[in-house]
Amino acid sequence: MLSKLLGAVLILAAFALEGKRRSSCIQKRIKALSGLEQGLLSLEREIAYLSTPLALALEHAAVNAEAAAEIFSAAGRLMNRQRMPAEQAWREAIKSNLYLQSAELSALSRFAADLGLSDKNIQLKKLELTRLSVSDIRKAAVSSAAEQIKLLKGLTISAAVTLIILLF
Repeated sequence: MLSKLLGAVLILAAFALEGKRRSSCIQKRIKALSGLEQGLLSLEREIAYLSTPLALALEHAAVNAEAAAEIFSAAGRLMNRQRMPAEQAWREAIKSNLYLQSAELSALSRFAADLGLSDKNIQLKKLELTRLSVSDIRKAAVSSAAEQIKLLKGLTISAAVTLIILLF
């Protein structure tokens, strides 16, 4: 009887931890989106007001990008050290973030197509458009996150209880 109780507690704990892990992924996605938004804004300012070269501007933007800092610093590093074109460096850098989904990757890929190839004003307009797109995605993610996390935790506990009932 004690072994059954211990097994039930272990199953419940395992499912609860999985629910917590998945809900933390939702929260990390929101942080990555927020970091992207801040990084894009910083990049916009670097280009608009300081006329910083793109590779250096990407590395400077990483400072403000918080959870998405690796994207900006990786793109800057690839452009500086490996002499990679801006579009290719940006595409490589966004692949490294595990929390971004297809909507974000699509918006960031569209941005990459003209990165470093057009004049300053067009660059700034594209940066602003991408930042606004990421902002909209972040707002939608924030509004649905609480409900998703609540649902996820409820489903994992329900699945654990169902499994316990079936096993015992």
